[in-house]
This record gives sequence, structure tokens and C-alpha cells, in this order.
Amino acid sequence: MVLADSPTLCVPEVIGFHSGVPLGVDDEFIKGRDMADTEISELEREIFELTARLTELRKSSTGDEVQDYTFATLDGETSLLRMFGDKNQLLLIHNMGQACRYCTLWADGFNGFLIHLESVMSVVMVSKDPPELQRQFANSREWRFRLASHGGGEYITEQTVMDGADNMPGAVVYQRDGNKITRKNSCAFGPGDIYCSMWSLLGLAGLGESDWTPQYAYWQRPDKMDDGGANLI
Repeated sequence: MVLADSPTLCVPEVIGFHSGVPLGVDDEFIKGRDMADTEISELEREIFELTARLTELRKSSTGDEVQDYTFATLDGETSLLRMFGDKNQLLLIHNMGQACRYCTLWADGFNGFLIHLESVMSVVMVSKDPPELQRQFANSREWRFRLASHGGGEYITEQTVMDGADNMPGAVVYQRDGNKITRKNSCAFGPGDIYCSMWSLLGLAGLGESDWTPQYAYWQRPDKMDDGGANLI
């Protein structure tokens, strides 16, 4: 600890230390850094305000009425209406299936706060994969989602989150009023979006979607197996 009356410490050094500027750095460097910090702060504020505005617009959205689509599950056929359970809102996560690494990344993230989502609305993840494959893959990822398969049929064709794409990843929130179902809001997922926190955290390190690609696993096989390596898959 440095005492306040220490003769070896001066005010500029204290300022430089606390602001993260090494001693001896020239004024142009400091000016450039301060300008970048200011622009970052302004952009963060704009994003915050735009996100709040987007939420207000979505809150006022009434949506269009949709039919009661059917889906396949391990327990047999179910319907969109039955997926609501005891909630009046239903979040349907559109997953492309187990062959998409990016969809797996989003689902890994959602799974982490699933209990929080389910405190306010029903949550189901759907894909084109058959129920048996859905459950097998979900178990391998330790996902806790309720699952249903649309099989690439009528539901995903009519309820896609992007026109012209019948298997686009994204999410739809449906509202129930008795037996009437309306599609309140929807969004599409894509690398760098606001629905996967991984991209924001990578951004803090100056990394974008072109710098990193999600994988199913990150373990790498050792060059030499101590058990001899027989029958290694």
C-alpha cells in the first residue's frame, strides 16, 4: 500500500494507473483510446434503448390466429394447444435438428435458463428429427426441453420464422385465449445475433462469427494412447 504523503508518488501516476494507461504512453494513444471507449459506450446505450423499444413494440403486437397443428412425440401425437399446458403463452424453439452445430449452441444456452423461462411460459423445442433421435441427442447434451417433431411438414412450412426458408432456426411465441391460438412474435437465429450470449462475450475479446465456429465437443485425441488405443472410435 502507498501512503498518501509518499514523496515517490505523484498525481499523474495515480491517474495513469487507475485508468489503465501505462506510464510513458503518449497523448495520441490516450486520445485514440478515449475516443474508442466513448463510441463503444454510445453504441451500447443505443443498443439498450433500441432493445427496450423493440420490447415495447412486441408487447403491443396482437398477431394472427393460427390453427392447432399436430406434432409427434415419444408419448404419441400432441397438438399446439396442448403444448401450452397451464400457461397462456408458449415459446416454440425452432431447431434445425441434430445435424446443425449452431442450433446446438443456441439450445445449449437456452437450456441453462430453461427453469426461468418456464416460470412465465411453456417452452417446447421442435425440429424435423423423429422423436427417438430428438431424445437421444437431447440426452447427449443434457437438455431438459420438452421435445416435439414437426417432421418437416405443415407446421414448419406455414410457421417458418423467415419467408422462403422452411427449416430456419428461430423462435415463435404463441398466445392462447381459450381454444384460440395467435402467433404473437417471432425471430430468426443466426451467427452474431442477440439470442446467443456467446457472440456478445466473444465480442468483448474482439472476436466475431468469422473467427469461431461451434463444435459438438472440444476434446482432442491424444497423440499417444496410454491404453494402447485399440478399438478407439
